[in-house]
Amino acid sequence: MLSENNSQINLSGIEINNREAYGGSLTALMDDTTFDLIWMNIDFPFPIIGSQSPFTLLETLRKDNPEAQILVNLQQATVYALRNIFQKINPHGILELVDCDQKTITAALGTLLQKEIFYSKSILLLLHKFLQTFEKMDNADYAILQELDKGTPIRRISKKIFLSDSTILIRRTKLKALFNLSQQTDVDLIREVKRHRYI
Repeated sequence: MLSENNSQINLSGIEINNREAYGGSLTALMDDTTFDLIWMNIDFPFPIIGSQSPFTLLETLRKDNPEAQILVNLQQATVYALRNIFQKINPHGILELVDCDQKTITAALGTLLQKEIFYSKSILLLLHKFLQTFEKMDNADYAILQELDKGTPIRRISKKIFLSDSTILIRRTKLKALFNLSQQTDVDLIREVKRHRYI
């Protein structure tokens, strides 16, 4: 549709599916191709790169294709996921799967091909929350919330994120205050942050 409506745009895409990833041809494809637009589902498993993450693959692609526009989509976005994406990749566009209808995808691709930024509706709503708490919550706070969600005791959390028990307790108190849950339990805190899609 974009090609038909704009004579300056000629789209010929390469779809990387399970066959290429599992068959071992992904690395060769990356080495032999110059990309103008890279669109990746970061929830897609990439066995060809072993223990490396999709973030590592995107970093490699960006290094080899510095002019390429990068669009990522997530199955279910959270504020924490967006924080990681911005810190590690900072793509030109982000879509949540629930927003991926024909109109939104066409708008995203058209916007990125014009070298502009595009975020889908759900991502924009989460970005508002991300900006509200950007200076109030850091990576350690999110790590504490994720461990509390797993039911990890404080003593074990301190070994996982290398903070003292007392520091974790202070941060937990601060997080409860931030979400107006000062007199509530850890379960209440986790329920609230998940309801608002922070984790």
